[in-house]
Amino acid sequence: MIETAHKEVILMDNQIAGVVAVFVAMVTIAVHCSFSDKWAKIAGFIQKVVTVAAIVWLLLLIDRSNIYLFLTNR
Repeated sequence: MIETAHKEVILMDNQIAGVVAVFVAMVTIAVHCSFSDKWAKIAGFIQKVVTVAAIVWLLLLIDRSNIYLFLTNR
């Protein structure tokens, strides 16, 4: 039972790390590509795609019980 709980904690940590990595990538793309109009348009499109993908990914990977456990720290 403890081993299962430990695996769930690791899974949650990996999901949070993945989301943080996605947003860091979005900010990096925006900063590097904000200097020219063509690259700014490409970066904007990439940010929209990555944002939608991150939201879908979270909805698929995190179920309601994990969200409840995460928010209540239990």
